[in-house]
Order: sequence, then structure tokens, then C-alpha cells
Amino acid sequence: MRPSRFLLLIPSIFVDNYPRKLSPKRQKNVDPSYYQHSLAPYLTFFKDQYFVEEQRGWDAPVKAKSRVRSKPKRTFVDPSLPASLLSMTPERLLRETQVFGTLFEELCLRDVRVYCSALGTIPDAEVHYYGDADGLEVDIIVELPDGRWGAFEVKLSEEKVPAAERNLLRLRDKIARNPAARNANPSFLAVLVGKASFCRRTPNGVFVVPITELGA
Repeated sequence: MRPSRFLLLIPSIFVDNYPRKLSPKRQKNVDPSYYQHSLAPYLTFFKDQYFVEEQRGWDAPVKAKSRVRSKPKRTFVDPSLPASLLSMTPERLLRETQVFGTLFEELCLRDVRVYCSALGTIPDAEVHYYGDADGLEVDIIVELPDGRWGAFEVKLSEEKVPAAERNLLRLRDKIARNPAARNANPSFLAVLVGKASFCRRTPNGVFVVPITELGA
């Protein structure tokens, strides 16, 4: 394995998961050839060293399963690592808010995984994402072994809470339309935000939770 490829692979993973969230200048620095099968040893090394972790698509109990995406996303175990390798100083993060938002999403995902591991369920609770051919995407799905589930959307600020709430309610309604769903109703729907004065619940029953208030 060539060390030079390691640094090139970091932004490639970033763009593969979040192609619309990097600036055009940064996307130009990504070599598409690095997506090929020759990278398998590097990706395996990253997984073995707990540098990246796969987040699988949720096999949601919806009617049209063929329209649900299942391709795993490669996410960073610690979001400070890609931030450092992409030379994202605090000042640059404040300027490049889309990258900041993506790193915040990875931070929230890491915390949710940690808290899920502390639940003590056997087997462990699973953490997925949801995406389908209708363009509906939900950042984090938590599913317990008995089939109970909950969903998080992640947003930096409260300004985007209404859009996140709509996504969560769309997912809830899609599953509710399937009479064969074992656990049609979610245990919770929540929006994780970077900054908020307090936890609250919207009239539609969606929780708005600052990441600092999240716990097991």
C-alpha cells in the first residue's frame, strides 16, 4: 500500500457520501479513479484501524422495498480526523458551513452509536440511514432487536428544523401506510441541533434536542 493514497482517499470518502456538500474547488481535487476496487486494501485497513465505519441503509418496513437504498455509507469514527486531514481550522469551518454541517452530522452519528452500545441490548441496537428513490433521506435510524425504531435528522441550527421535521414525518407516514409493518409507529422522532436554548417538542410530536443534551 502506498502512503500517498491514504491522504487522497480521505476526501474521496467524503465526496462519495456527501457529493453536494463539498465546494467545487474541493471536488476537483478528488480523483474518481480512487473509487475502484484497487482501494479495497486501504478501505479494509481503515475499518480494521477503526478509522471508518459503515452505516448501512435501513431495510425499512415500507411497501416498495425496491425503491429503498441499501448501499452502505463509509463514515468516519472520529470527525476530528477528516477535519484535520482536510486542513479545516475553526475559522475555515465557519466559512465552509456545508462541510461544517457534514462533520457535525458525523459527530452526532458517533455519539448515537456510543449511546446505543450502552443500552445493553442483545444483539446491539443497529444504527442506519434511510434513503429512497423518492428523494427522502433521514440521517440516522436506530432500530432495536425487537423491531422498535426511532429516527434523527441532524441540523446545525434551529432554522432548518421545519425541513427536518417534514422529512421525519414523511418517513413515519410511509411506514404507516404498510399494513404489514410489525412496528409501524416510531418510538421517537427527533432533530439533533448544534445550538438551541433548550429541548422542546413540536406540535407534531417531533423532539428538538441540542447535541449537548443527548445521552443514554
